[in-house]
Amino acid sequence: MICPRCKSEVNDDMNFCPQCGMKIERCPHCHQPIVSGAKFCSHCGSSVLKNYQESHIEGYYRPLSDIPYTESYHEPEEKVDFQEIKVNKKVNKNILVIAVSIMVVLTAVAYVYIYHGPSLSNHISGGQQSTDQPKDLPLEKMEIGGMTSFATHTGNINQEGHVYQDEDIIYVVNDQGHLVSMDNKLENRKTIINDDCDYINVVGNTIYFTNDDSQLCSISTDGKDKKVVLNKEIYYLIIKDDKAYYQAQDDDLERIYVYDLKTNKETRLNNRNAYNLNVLEDKIYYTSTDGIYVVGLDGKGEEKVLNGKYYNLIYQNQKLYFLSKQATGSISGANINVYDIATRKTEVLIENTGGLMNITDEYIFYTNSSQVMKYNLKTKENTKIYSSGLCESIQIIGDKLILEVQKNSFEKDEYLMIMDFDGQNTQKLFSSQNGDFI
Repeated sequence: MICPRCKSEVNDDMNFCPQCGMKIERCPHCHQPIVSGAKFCSHCGSSVLKNYQESHIEGYYRPLSDIPYTESYHEPEEKVDFQEIKVNKKVNKNILVIAVSIMVVLTAVAYVYIYHGPSLSNHISGGQQSTDQPKDLPLEKMEIGGMTSFATHTGNINQEGHVYQDEDIIYVVNDQGHLVSMDNKLENRKTIINDDCDYINVVGNTIYFTNDDSQLCSISTDGKDKKVVLNKEIYYLIIKDDKAYYQAQDDDLERIYVYDLKTNKETRLNNRNAYNLNVLEDKIYYTSTDGIYVVGLDGKGEEKVLNGKYYNLIYQNQKLYFLSKQATGSISGANINVYDIATRKTEVLIENTGGLMNITDEYIFYTNSSQVMKYNLKTKENTKIYSSGLCESIQIIGDKLILEVQKNSFEKDEYLMIMDFDGQNTQKLFSSQNGDFI
C-alpha cells in the first residue's frame, strides 16, 4: 500500500505510516488507505462516511379532545387547579454579603494554588516526570554533563548540526531556526544569530555555520562581525585545524571540498557524490550512491569500503555505523548496521527502524514508528524513551538528548524537547512565555 500523505510504501498490516506517522484509516469497501477525514476513497471513489439515516419521519400532533373515548383509551386526564404560591421578593442583604465574601475568598485561594502551589503532574506521577506528558517552561533545574564525542558530533551534523558544545557553553538552534547560546545549566541565554542557520561549529571565539542560502558564514561568539566566508552552497560542514570540510555541487556531482580558512584556498578532494562526511585525523569516510568510501585529507588514496546504498554514516572506535534501506527502497523501515573496519564484517544490529539515528559511546538512539528508542551497545537491550509526538531529529549534547518534535502529522509546528538519556526530566527547551523567541 502507499501512504496517502507522504506516498511512502506501507505494509498491509501497519496501522501507522513509519515515515510520516500518519494513522492509516482504510476504505470500508476496497480496504485501501485513505486520508483521515476524507469523504470519498481516492482509490475506488466510494463514500467512506459512516452509514446514517438521511430521512426522518415528520412528527404530528392530534388534540386529545379529537380522540373518541373507547375502552382502549385511558380515562381522560383529571384537571386540578393549583393555588398560586406567593413569593417573597425581598432580598436578605446579610446572606448576599456572606455569599459574595465566600466567593472572593475561594477565588483568591484558587489563584494562589494554581500559580504558586505544587504541580499536579508531580502528584500524578509520584514526583517523577512522565515522558508521555512533557512539562512546558519554566524549565526545571537541569545541568548538561559530560562532553559531546566526535561520533555524536558527526551524528548531529548528519541531521543539520543544530547543537554544539564548547566546554561550558551550549549552542542550540531554537524552534525559530535562530542560534542561542546558554550555559550548561540552560541559563544565561543570548540570541547570537537572528536568521536561519545550520551546521554549527565553534572554534575559539568564532562560530562557523551556514545561512539560509547554505553559504559558509562566521560570527564571533558575542554576536558581532557576521560575514559570508564562502559564497556557494555547502552541506555537511565540519571545521578541523583551520580548515572547512564540506560537500558542494559541481558539474552535477556533489563532491567533497576543503577550504583553508587562513589562505582562502578551496581544493576538491574527490570525483563522486559524497554524503555523511566523517572527518578523521588523516582520512574521510563518506557514503556515495553505490557504497561507503574513504579518502585521504589530501584527496589521495580513495578506496571503496563497502558496496551498497547506505545512509547516516557514523564512525566510532574503528567501526562504521549506518542505515541500509530494505528491499522496498524506502528509508522508512531501514536497518541499523555496523561494519568492523579491521575484520571487514557487517552485522545487522536493529531491524525495521524509522530512518533516524545518532550515537554515543554507549548507546544508539533511533526512531521506530512514532517512538524514540535507546539501544545499549553492550547489552543489546532496546528501551523506549519517548513517544509523545513525531520525532524529526535526534541531536545529542553531552549527556542530554534534544529532540525536534512535531505534535502530529497534521500540525506542522515543531519544538525542541530536552531530556536525560533514560527519557526522564523531559521538558521543552524553548518557550515564547519566557521571551526565548524574537
